[in-house]
Amino acid sequence: MVSHSSVLALILSVALTATASVRAAEVTPESVGSAPVSTVTISGHSDTAACVALSQDEARRFAEDAQRAGAHRKAAECFRIAGDLARADRAQLRASAEKGTASAERIKAGAETTKAHVKRLREQVRQLNANRG
Repeated sequence: MVSHSSVLALILSVALTATASVRAAEVTPESVGSAPVSTVTISGHSDTAACVALSQDEARRFAEDAQRAGAHRKAAECFRIAGDLARADRAQLRASAEKGTASAERIKAGAETTKAHVKRLREQVRQLNANRG
């Protein structure tokens, strides 16, 4: 005989396990403040390095090409080097928006998976209860 609280504990543990991969990528203020964080600074990214060696006009053309190709982060760096800060900011916003959309899609997929797991677990609990009765 399985107790009701044991079944609920099982459901919660499976739901938490299913969402662990999604939540592992999230950074919360609590997690940042409580754990020691190592800082690594990387300079001379290949996209930026390509623009650094160019004149401002060439960097602007390179940025425009990158923007047309959808490489908004690269375009932002090259626009900054070219001195076109307004266009650099717009390109950075586009890059951030794309990243945010991808994150939202991953979270939605994780939620859908969790709902499916909970639904299956509830059905199994109903079957166990029906077999006991």
